[in-house]
Amino acid sequence: MRPQPGQPMGAPGVRPAAPQGSRPPATQGGRPPAQGVRAPMAPAQPNHGKTGRPAPGKRPVGKVKQTAKQAHLRITKLDLLAVLKMSFLFGFSISLIMFVGGFALWHLLLLSGAIDSAQNLINSVLGNPAAGGAANLQLGQYLNSTRVVGFFAGIAVVNVFILTLLGTVFGALYNLASTLFGGVEVTLEV
Repeated sequence: MRPQPGQPMGAPGVRPAAPQGSRPPATQGGRPPAQGVRAPMAPAQPNHGKTGRPAPGKRPVGKVKQTAKQAHLRITKLDLLAVLKMSFLFGFSISLIMFVGGFALWHLLLLSGAIDSAQNLINSVLGNPAAGGAANLQLGQYLNSTRVVGFFAGIAVVNVFILTLLGTVFGALYNLASTLFGGVEVTLEV
């Protein structure tokens, strides 16, 4: 059984006797005051006399404008495993966006008829096979949805690998440079 806040710790399961209607002594942070220590007193209120204004030349005791607190930090080392994980997640998210956007763009071009127009243009440039020219190029045979998805998936995998590798290499280079030059100092204001 845990003692209630404001009660001293005693034997397990035994509550100290307290007179009925009495309150526990004033506590700070849920602990009773130590033996022989007086409870803190309330701050004295300023005596401004009858006017309610402070006397000339005296500062009033009350709200004082606080200045901003600053913390100066120096970043000297980066954890390479954390940099590797963050680079991988960043590369994966960028690759996923590129994969979905590329396939959506391909589907939009297919539905708008731009692929058929490009095929007609290429056939007109290469010549008419009936007139003894080169054979017709069929873009539909080479650029089907399966190949397009495979192409964008390959680009996404290469992108994840390159971004992860670059992030980790730059993290290692930062660690090397920070040992030589002392790192980057950052000032935080609250």
